Amino acid sequence: MNNDIKSLTLRGGAGNSASTLNTVQPGLSPNVEMAKAKLHSLSFTALLLVSSSSWASGLTADQRADQLISQMTFAQKTQFTALTPFDPCFTIIPGIPALGIPNVNTSDGSAGIVGSGGCPNISGLGGAGNTGFVATGTTQLPAALGLSASFDPQMALLYGDLTGKEARDYGITLNFGPGVNLAREPRGARTWEYKGEDPILAGIMTARQIQGIQQNGVITTVKHFALNDQDSNRDTLVFIPGGIRFGSGLDVNISERGMRESDLLAFEIAVKKGGALALLTAVNAINGVEGAGNSHLMQDIAKNEWGFKGFILDDIFSTATEYANAGLDVDFLTFLFGNVTGFGTVLLNPGIVGPVPPSLIPPERVDNMVHRVLRSMIAANLLDNPPVPKPIDINRGNAVAQTIAEQGAVLLQNNNNLLPLKPNQLSKIAVIGSHADQSVIMGLGSSTVIPSVGSIYYIDPNNPTDGRNCQFGIIRGGCTMWTLSSPKNAIQALAPSVTVAYDSGLMPSQAAALAANSDVAIVFVHSISEAEGVDRLNLSLASGFGGRTCSNYPFTSDCVDQDALISQVAAANPKTIVVLETVGPVLMPWKNSVGSILEVWTPGVKGGEAIANLLFGKVNPSGKLPITFPLSENDLPRPVLAPNQPFGPNPAIQVDYNIEAQNVGYKWFDSQNKPVLFPFGHGLSYTTFAYSKMQVVPEVSDGNKVLRVNFTLKNTGKVAGAEVAQIYVKLPSSVPNAAPKRLVAFKKVFLQPGESRNLTVKINPNSVKHPISYWNVNKGPTGGFGAWDIVDGTYTFYLGTSSRDIKLTDTVVIRDMHDDDNQQDQDNDD
Repeated sequence: MNNDIKSLTLRGGAGNSASTLNTVQPGLSPNVEMAKAKLHSLSFTALLLVSSSSWASGLTADQRADQLISQMTFAQKTQFTALTPFDPCFTIIPGIPALGIPNVNTSDGSAGIVGSGGCPNISGLGGAGNTGFVATGTTQLPAALGLSASFDPQMALLYGDLTGKEARDYGITLNFGPGVNLAREPRGARTWEYKGEDPILAGIMTARQIQGIQQNGVITTVKHFALNDQDSNRDTLVFIPGGIRFGSGLDVNISERGMRESDLLAFEIAVKKGGALALLTAVNAINGVEGAGNSHLMQDIAKNEWGFKGFILDDIFSTATEYANAGLDVDFLTFLFGNVTGFGTVLLNPGIVGPVPPSLIPPERVDNMVHRVLRSMIAANLLDNPPVPKPIDINRGNAVAQTIAEQGAVLLQNNNNLLPLKPNQLSKIAVIGSHADQSVIMGLGSSTVIPSVGSIYYIDPNNPTDGRNCQFGIIRGGCTMWTLSSPKNAIQALAPSVTVAYDSGLMPSQAAALAANSDVAIVFVHSISEAEGVDRLNLSLASGFGGRTCSNYPFTSDCVDQDALISQVAAANPKTIVVLETVGPVLMPWKNSVGSILEVWTPGVKGGEAIANLLFGKVNPSGKLPITFPLSENDLPRPVLAPNQPFGPNPAIQVDYNIEAQNVGYKWFDSQNKPVLFPFGHGLSYTTFAYSKMQVVPEVSDGNKVLRVNFTLKNTGKVAGAEVAQIYVKLPSSVPNAAPKRLVAFKKVFLQPGESRNLTVKINPNSVKHPISYWNVNKGPTGGFGAWDIVDGTYTFYLGTSSRDIKLTDTVVIRDMHDDDNQQDQDNDD
């Protein structure tokens, strides 16, 4: 494994501060381009780890695992079937030093390595503004949703490589991530941890992220398998013999085709193309069966059909012993309850749940469970090259975080070219709202990373212990947490001769007065209290805590009517720019009254600097929406979410995903002919692009039948920038219930002013992405669940800059392209 990547510097040379770099051109800096090229050369090393990690005797990973198992006692085998508490914030799979097997040290990590940062610092609580959580020293990356908005697989590789490198340096060898569930429910609590609403986009980005992580010798556990698209009511209590355990309080119902063409397709790409070494199950049930016990998902699909050779781990609070026979390999012990019998039942540990009858879990199944864990450890080279903890390279982390934030930001609106700002034309800038004088918002939940720069949150001074629950949303109304990265200071640094004045926005009329006396007003707004376990009540910015009561929190920006704030500021100054720090879509009743709208998601530890670079054109925005912004919640498949049930033994809430089934997100809005606020794939630039000469050509390449999409792309503007060319397809009319169009490929291209490039995107109909297939429940072996099918007929291909901004079309008749998934994947994902 090449270690050169470990020391890459992405922004400038030695001695340069990450916060002052990347000001050379309005696109990727030369250093970032060089880093991307370096990463590209390593992009498939993750897939080669298994073959390269065998020891000197020439044994394969499977043979070596079996040899180790042959030397184990039953008691030693059982310790590989459960995560064990190591300290209040870590779990491990205990190793066996005598056999040369190290511990597997785990950490959450959908947006960087959490480490022990997820632990509340109880002594630090007590009032508004306290840090409250332990800083990890690792990098808080932007939201995975923002990563997906870059539409750049090389950014995903960079994101993953940093995660894997910092995990190793921290001593972590198993990362609970990345996440790949679809944003089927835009109000879902974990939307920020996932990668949008399209399975091919989500799958490609996650596959590259996996490769980046695993090329550092860290096991990824792709989550949450499957259909964990919303969180409220996910946990409840279930009575079992001898105790109580946590179980599914949310049961999602969906057809076989519906899940195959949506979430499961994203997982399939991640497993097959990314080479994932582990899967983490969903807490929710699927069609009446809990994720951790769902043999159809784990055994029929992942292990038998996809050929997945890694291990499957359940998420916390969701295991029953009998799930081992359904395909579960490792149990996530419920350490929060101190190993109390009945909570988080351990699969095989006789010291906790009593002897396991051989008839319940046959010995060969036990050996298979252990084999899968050992095989993944060997594939990740953990036996021969365990991590040696070392200081985190925080400067490199900051540089990567800022680059991802810049590349994933989406310019939604830019009337009259209000952006980029030009300091020599300004004398006073008003910065308003969302603690923008000191911080940017962070995502909440088990993937929250507390950076070294620190964080702040605001709690009820009459109940200071609330702060312990901010991060996880346990109080069902939680608090918002903020990363100390000041947009105001970054704006001032890029406009040193301009007066930059700040107003909190707590009194909209006062903020409007400041705006009226300024050349331009920048209003920062944020979505509120999105935390694991708690879905957003609505998509509104109008009321604090997404509709929750604010009586105890009147002193925070969480309780400002942000829609009213924007409206009043825009009325005072038409040159109003709105910066959205959100975990997903929001409604915008003020859209037509403001000049520019910039979506930055949760932008990470260098969010302030990234925002300033984007506002002043130091970086040209190139992100595209990975999720549709609806006009109204009434336009969603399920306009009203089920309210949270009181905690306790409850029947599962039933959620009908068959309403939209496979037609998630933009496919739903298109099939229902619904207008939207901003469509999937939308994103503006400070330059303009022109498309021409589209042609779809079937050909045989290296023995594979492929479709070659040729077109010309030109930068017709005055500054350098990147465009994401998006290719959609309409399936033949003989395919039932097909969406009007669906994404099959995309390509991000950087062009200088006036530059024109002839481009080709190859689409392999038989790749793991099944780009022109549908799931035919009537195909396949007798007694099966169906199979992928490519029908003969006319296919219409669309080339555009969003799902609703189509520039060119072409049609092609396709015959005899069987979806056998055996041909080499030649799609251009890079």
